[in-house]
Amino acid sequence: MEQIDFLGQINLTTDTSLFDARNKVRELANLLKLDSIISTRLVSEISELCRWLRKSGNKPLLELWIAPQKNNSLQLQCAFSAIGPEPNIETLKSISLGRLSSELIIENFIFTLLVNYQFNTINFNAEIFNQLTDIINLHSREDLFLNLQAKNIELDKAKTIAEQAAQSKSDFLANMSHEIRTPMNAIIGMTSLALKTDLNAQQRGYIARVSRAAENLLGIINDILDFSKIEADKMTLEQTHFQLDHVLDNLVNLIGIYAEEKGLELLFSQAKNLPNHLIGDPLRLEQILVNLSNNAIKFTDQGQIIIGIESVAEDSEGLTLHFWVKDSGIGMTSEQCNKLFQSFSQADSSTTRKYGGSGLGLAITKKLVELMDGHVWVESVPDQGSTFHFHARFGINDSVEISPMQLWGSNELEGIRALVVDDNQMALQIMASMLQGLGLVVDITDNGHQALEMLMIADKLNSPYELLYVDWRMPNMNGIETIKRTENLSLSKQPAYIMVTAFSRDDARESAKKHGIDLQAVLMKPIIASHLLRKTVKSLGYEGADAKLSDDKSDNTEKMMALLRGAYILLVEDNEMNQELAIELLSSADIRIKLAENGQEALDILNSGEQFDGVLMDCQMPIMDGFTATREIRKNPDWAKLPIIAMTANTMTGDKEKVIASGMFDHIGKPLHLQTMFETMAKWIRPAKPSVNLEPKVAEHPENNPALPTLPETLPGINMKVGLATTMNNIKLYHRQLVMFNDGQANFAELFTLAASSDDPAAQARTAHTLKGTAGNIGANALYAAAAKLETACHKGSNQEVISDLLALTVIELDIVIKGLASLVSAKSSTKTTDPISDQAFKKLTQQLKNLLEDDDTSAGEVLEELLQSSHGTAIDPLLKEIQQAVGGFDFESALELMKKLPL
Repeated sequence: MEQIDFLGQINLTTDTSLFDARNKVRELANLLKLDSIISTRLVSEISELCRWLRKSGNKPLLELWIAPQKNNSLQLQCAFSAIGPEPNIETLKSISLGRLSSELIIENFIFTLLVNYQFNTINFNAEIFNQLTDIINLHSREDLFLNLQAKNIELDKAKTIAEQAAQSKSDFLANMSHEIRTPMNAIIGMTSLALKTDLNAQQRGYIARVSRAAENLLGIINDILDFSKIEADKMTLEQTHFQLDHVLDNLVNLIGIYAEEKGLELLFSQAKNLPNHLIGDPLRLEQILVNLSNNAIKFTDQGQIIIGIESVAEDSEGLTLHFWVKDSGIGMTSEQCNKLFQSFSQADSSTTRKYGGSGLGLAITKKLVELMDGHVWVESVPDQGSTFHFHARFGINDSVEISPMQLWGSNELEGIRALVVDDNQMALQIMASMLQGLGLVVDITDNGHQALEMLMIADKLNSPYELLYVDWRMPNMNGIETIKRTENLSLSKQPAYIMVTAFSRDDARESAKKHGIDLQAVLMKPIIASHLLRKTVKSLGYEGADAKLSDDKSDNTEKMMALLRGAYILLVEDNEMNQELAIELLSSADIRIKLAENGQEALDILNSGEQFDGVLMDCQMPIMDGFTATREIRKNPDWAKLPIIAMTANTMTGDKEKVIASGMFDHIGKPLHLQTMFETMAKWIRPAKPSVNLEPKVAEHPENNPALPTLPETLPGINMKVGLATTMNNIKLYHRQLVMFNDGQANFAELFTLAASSDDPAAQARTAHTLKGTAGNIGANALYAAAAKLETACHKGSNQEVISDLLALTVIELDIVIKGLASLVSAKSSTKTTDPISDQAFKKLTQQLKNLLEDDDTSAGEVLEELLQSSHGTAIDPLLKEIQQAVGGFDFESALELMKKLPL
C-alpha cells in the first residue's frame, strides 16, 4: 500500500450514530463517483459491520483511511475497534463482505477489525480528499451532544476538585486557627493572672512582653479565621438593634490604652443629630473601626488620631454613614495606596518588617464594608498622615421612641455660656463644635492663663460662664491648677467644672483631691456626644437628668413583657437551675409555662393536643436534643408556624445558622440578657389569650422585706451585679440560684470524668455546656469562659491532653466560686426552724400553696419553705418534702395530687 491518509472517525455509541455512519459512507461513495451497485454494497457491508461492532464491545469506533493507487485506483481501509473480549468470529463470517481483505487484531482488551476495499476511479485529488474529510468529520447533533456531555462531566469534575481544594484550605485555616486559639487563650489568661501577683521589675517586664506578644498573635489568628470565612463565602452579618454610642464606648476600651501608651491624642468627631439607635452588625462595625484605628496608632509616633462619623444619605429604609480614621503618621505614596486592601499585602516589604502584621486586616475590612453595602478608600500623603474612609449602610431602629440626645435638645441648653480650655487645637475645635451642636454659646482658649482672664472679663460684663471644660494635662498650667485659681477669682458666679482627660478618670480625681478640689464631673477622651451631653446636664444640676439620660433599658423591657402577658409557653430545658431561672423570669411577665425536660418529652406534650403560643428550646439535652426535636415538630403541618426559639449558651454566628436551619425562628443566648430575651420573644410570640392591665412583679429589696435572705457584699469569682441583673434583681431567686449552683456543680470534675465513659459521645460536651450556662447565669464570668473553651474542645474532638489542660483550668475557676459560696451554703444549713404555726395559719398557707400550684406559679417554692420550717420533725414533714421535690422539678400536677394527702 502506498501513502495512506486519515479521513476521520465516527463514534458508534448510540443508535443514531449508526444512521450517521451509513449516510457518511454513502456521501463518500457518491463523491468518489463509484458504481451504484458497488456503492450500495459498500454502504450495506459497512453498516452491518458497525452493528456487529456495537454488539461485540464497548466504546465502538469506526476509523477511515484512504490511499491513492496506480492506474486510477483507490484503497479504502476501515478500522472497526471496541473494548471487550475476543469478538464472535462466527457472527463476523456470516456478514457478506464481498471484495474484501480483513484482519482481526486483539491487544490489551481492544480488538480491531481492519477491512480493505479497492475501487477504480478517476475522481480523486487533493480537493476531493478535503471534501471527504469534511464529510467524515462533520459532527452530527448526537456527536455534538455527546462531546458536550463529556466536556460538562470534565468541567464538573474539575469544579468539584477545585471546590474540595478550596474547602480543604478553608477548613485547614479554620481548624488551625481554633487549635492555636485554645492554647493562646491559656497563655493570655495565665500571664494576666501572673501579672496580678508579686513580681520583681524584671519578671514583670518579661511577662508583660509575653502578654503583649500573645495578644498580637491572637489578633493574627482571628484575621486568618475571618479570611478563611471570606474565601469560603461563609462570612455573614447579623441584623440586630444596637446603639452607636455603645460601639464607640467599646472602641475606646479596645484602643484607648494603646493610644495612651504611645502618647497620642484620640479624638471623636461626631456630626450633630446623628441617629444612635441603628440596625446592623455592631460587632463587625466595631471590628472595622478597631482595625483601622489600630493601624492608625501603629503607624503614628506623635500627634493624634481622629475618628469621625457623619450621615451622608437617609431614606425610608435606612441611612448611609460615612466613617473616617485620620492619623498624623508616616503616610503613603499613591503607589503604596494602590496595593492596600489586597490579601497578605502591606504598603511594601519594609513596612512589614518594621511594623509587623499579617496583611489581612484591610482585606477583611474591605469585605466587611462591602457586606454593609458600602465601600472603603484611602487618602494619604507621605510624612503627613493618612485618612481611611468607608461608607456603611444601616437600618434605623424605629421602635425606640426617643433618644437621650433628643430629650435634651438645643432648646434646654440654648444660650448657656461655656469656656473650653485645651492645648490641642484639634481637640479644642471638635469639643466646641459638639457643644455648639447642643445649643451652648462656646468660647475657646488653649491655655489656663488666658482662661482665667476670660472668666474675669465675662464676670465683669455680667455674662459669666456657667460651664468650664478644662483639659487636665496642659503645659505651664494644668487643668487642676486652672480650676484651683478659678476658685480664688471671687467671681460672682462660679462655673461648673468638667475635667477633660485622655488618662485615668480615677487618677484625675485623686490628683484633684490632693489639691483640695472635688471634681463635679470627669469627661474621658475621646469624647462621645452622649457622654458630653450627660456630663453637661448633670453638672448644670438639672433634675431628672440622670434618669432621662441613663442607658437603662427597663422601660423597653417592660413594654416587651407587656406584649407577652398571658402567653402559654412550652419550656424545654433539662437543667434544674436553668429551669427555675427561666420560669421565674417568665412568670414575672405573667407568662404561663409548661415544662419538658428533653425533646422527646416536648413532642409527647405537643402530641397530646395542648396548644402553646411558643416554645423555648434548649439545644443540648439528653434523650433528644433541641435540633432533632425541632425537626420532628416541623414535620407536622399543624406546627409549621409554631414559634420555636432556641435558648442556648452557644451564640456564635455558625451556631445561630444551625438553629435556623433546624427550623427554629430565632435564638436567645445564655446567660440570659433580659431585654434581649423579652425582645426576641415579643418579636415572634403573640398570646392567644393576652392578659391586660397587670402590673409586673416588683423586685424584692431587703429594706422592705426583712424575710429576704442576705447576700454578702462580694463573692469570689462572681460578678453579683451581673447575676442579679439576670434575675431582675430578685434577691430570693438569685440566692436560690447560687445555692443550686453549689449543689449541682461542686462535683463537676467527677461528673465530667463519668461522662467520658458514657455511650453518648456528646456527654462530656453537654456537661461542660451545662456548667457554662449556669455559671453565666450567676455572673461567674471567668468560669463561664473556661467552661466554654472546654466545651468547644469536646465538640471538636481535641486530644486528651488538651481536654485535660482545659479541665484543670475550669476546675481552678470553679473552686474559686465554690469556696466563695461556702458561707451561703453553711448559712442555709444552719437556719433554725421556726416555732410550730397554728392550724389556721397552716390552712391559710396550704390554700395559698394550692392556688399557686394551680397557676403554675414558682412562688409555690417559697410557701413550701415556710411550711417545711414550721413542720420540722412532724408527721407531714416527709409528705411536704415530696411536694417540694415535685415543685423543684416543676411538676405542679404531681404536687397538687400529693397535696390531697395533707390534712386540710
